Amino acid sequence: ADLTRSSPPPYPYKPFRIGVSGYASRSPDGRTLTVWVLNRGLAPVNDVRVALHAPVSYGRALVSQLSGTGPDDPAPHWGSLRPRVLSGNAVSGLSCPGVSVTVLVMRAGRGKGEERARKG
Repeated sequence: ADLTRSSPPPYPYKPFRIGVSGYASRSPDGRTLTVWVLNRGLAPVNDVRVALHAPVSYGRALVSQLSGTGPDDPAPHWGSLRPRVLSGNAVSGLSCPGVSVTVLVMRAGRGKGEERARKG
């Protein structure tokens, strides 16, 4: 997955580092992809775009986030954010607070399995 700002700089466009790291894992059947976006810095990073280069088309991302007041926060908050619709296998406009982990879970297609996951 590529991590960039949703609003690219003027042309000629070149990808640039934005202060977050991303890691991804795919299920054995290839239908579920989980992406972790880590912001290790103290400053928030807004307008993050996660672009997937995969042969599978994903329609929606369920989003959760772990964040707190800093690296020494004894009680960080874990919560669900609103689901995101992917466009061209990309999610745009993510906000990553300082010292946070944002988790996106995507399932291929828009079948019944995805509907159950949103309700659960």
